[in-house]
Amino acid sequence: MKKIGIMSMQRVKNYGSFWQAFGLRKVLNEISNDKIEYIDYIPGPALEENINNIEYNATFSKKNALLRKIFGGIFYLKYYYIWLPKYLGIKKKKNYSKDYDLTIIGSDEVFNCTQSGTKVGFSKDLFGYDRENVISYAASFGFTTIERLEKFGIKNDVGLMLKKFK
Repeated sequence: MKKIGIMSMQRVKNYGSFWQAFGLRKVLNEISNDKIEYIDYIPGPALEENINNIEYNATFSKKNALLRKIFGGIFYLKYYYIWLPKYLGIKKKKNYSKDYDLTIIGSDEVFNCTQSGTKVGFSKDLFGYDRENVISYAASFGFTTIERLEKFGIKNDVGLMLKKFK
C-alpha cells in the first residue's frame, strides 16, 4: 500500500476549496486502496499589498460589517469544527510530513503565488519544493502571470520547481 498526500487549500474558508479537496480524495479512495491524507503547506511571503481589497472593505457600512462578522463567525465555526473533521478527516494539528510515495498538489489556485491580499503568499510548498514524486491536479495560476513572476524576481525559482513535476 502506498501513501499518497494531497496538498490543497483544504483549510481555506471557501466552499469551492472544500469541495475540490473532498472530491479528489473521494475519487482516489474509490479507485485505490492506498492511504490518502491531506498535507498542509507553509504560507510564504506576501508579494504586495492588496489595495483593491482595502478599498472594497472600506465601502461596507457598519451594519454590513457587523452582519459579516456574525455570519463569518458562524461559517468559521461550522467549517473548522464540523466540516473539516467530519468530511475531510482533517485534525486541528497541521500535517507537514514529507513521508509520502506520491504528493498531489491541487486543485484550486495553488500556483497563484502573486495574488495580493491572500494569506498564502509565495509558498514554495505549493510548488513541490523539497518533495519527491510530485504531480498536480486541476491547479490554477489564477492572477499570476509570467510578467508578475518576473516583477517579483521568482520566475526562475517557479520554473525550476515546476520542472520537478511528473
